[in-house]
Amino acid sequence: EQVRRSTIDHFVDCVRITRKMGPRAIGVWLADGTNYLGQDHLRSRKHRLWEGLKALHDAMDPDMTLYVEYKFFEPGFYTTDLMDWGMSFLVCQRLGPRAKVLVDLGHHGQGVNIEHIISILLDEGKLGGFHLNARKYADDDLMAGSINPLELFLIFDQIVDAALHPDTAECAVSISYMLDQSHNIEGSMEGIIQSVMNTQTAFAKALLVDRVTLGAAQKAGDVILANRTVMDAY
Repeated sequence: EQVRRSTIDHFVDCVRITRKMGPRAIGVWLADGTNYLGQDHLRSRKHRLWEGLKALHDAMDPDMTLYVEYKFFEPGFYTTDLMDWGMSFLVCQRLGPRAKVLVDLGHHGQGVNIEHIISILLDEGKLGGFHLNARKYADDDLMAGSINPLELFLIFDQIVDAALHPDTAECAVSISYMLDQSHNIEGSMEGIIQSVMNTQTAFAKALLVDRVTLGAAQKAGDVILANRTVMDAY
């Protein structure tokens, strides 16, 4: 109980620091979980998680936004308290409109369709921001767009599309973009610049998608034309 109290006190102190420094955003990734079955009571962990995040959310100013990050493993290899976008979304939905999901591109299992996740979060108005990076295996934190540039393009394709629709435009244009990378062999500044350029390129290519042709092909069930229209822009 003393550890929980000190953690909540730290949450409140983070709000004080944020207020003094000027930014209106607080991001949280909780490195909490379990390694072994039976190690802890799982539903009780969910309740404690909610209570802690609610204390943080309630301490924030009305114009602040809480970005809740998730990660499907590490450091808890049996359970991780915020293990995927669904858990993060559930927490944010309960907290209210000032809480949104933060998507780290490296925090997914192999083969996960990240742009599909993005489309759902945009539709629900709960996409808050990104930690931009790239990975081949797990949370590699490589330069954004350096491993799978098509993935980055397809994410921006969903964002651009959402920005064109009144019901999703507000969420799409208010996204926070951050780099979360580890420059181990490349120069840090050069790596940052490369990531920014790759991200801008992916966004620019997404702007080139012929939305009229694509929409018509989708309605007609023309799979080949729809796929070719998106890939032509890429």
